[in-house]
Amino acid sequence: MKIFAKTVCKKEWGNETIEYCLFVTDPFICDEIKENVFSVLGVTYREGVAVEDAFVYDVCRDEATALRVLEILRRNGVHPCQMSDVIADLR
Repeated sequence: MKIFAKTVCKKEWGNETIEYCLFVTDPFICDEIKENVFSVLGVTYREGVAVEDAFVYDVCRDEATALRVLEILRRNGVHPCQMSDVIADLR
């Protein structure tokens, strides 16, 4: 099993930056079905110092949906502590 960062995007305003990183667990094998598992890490930085983070495992299983979720998080400036709730609402 390999885990790697697929995409990183940022939302910046004032002295705060939220960085969102899409991770892919590849391959995930279950009952002979190979699937990618997409997860998101969010980190808030204030003046360059990480002050908040959260990791949401298994956001979805396809890349197009994962990239849409990442863009929704970035566009709306969703803080890491709110990511799991927002992602749950999107399902």
